Amino acid sequence: MKLKAKLRQAKLESLHSICEHWDLRPDEDEIMADTSALTDYLYPRLQAPTQFKLAFERLELSQRDAVYFLALHGGEVTVKEFRLRTGMHSAAEFDAFLVGISSKGLVWREKISDGKVRFDIVGVPEPFVRLLELPPYWKGFVGRFLQGLSLNELKAIARNVLEEKYDGRRKQVLVHFIRERL
Repeated sequence: MKLKAKLRQAKLESLHSICEHWDLRPDEDEIMADTSALTDYLYPRLQAPTQFKLAFERLELSQRDAVYFLALHGGEVTVKEFRLRTGMHSAAEFDAFLVGISSKGLVWREKISDGKVRFDIVGVPEPFVRLLELPPYWKGFVGRFLQGLSLNELKAIARNVLEEKYDGRRKQVLVHFIRERL
């Protein structure tokens, strides 16, 4: 999941909420009034390790656990899998959780597709996955492994291991395609 793309898609109110959680205040009022300028202001600052650590520590325990869960699975999972594995049985419960954490800029929801293959995912942007230090016993998960492979390697797994034909060109979709079948 691309951080800059998610920031560009966010509304101005959402960007203000992110600023508040991360304790970031631009010096110029014009920046706070312009979505594009505020995105450009936030993007490098959200990737600063010390800034990320402070914002991460401000999360509630359940929110931190969700970010860890997503990171150890490569940064993103389908909404269905997330709800199943975190015990959020109702859509309303999931939606309330997502509103709370996405207003802080750490977890986002996205619909991805490649031809007829479509997924509704929830994830942590790539820079945040890299900034999270996971213990060694959390590093052998298939999602994280698949995220590290190239598109051609993923296509070879789909073709040779799963005996599935995949004609798409989006690596992010192919990762979820394989995960779903494993």
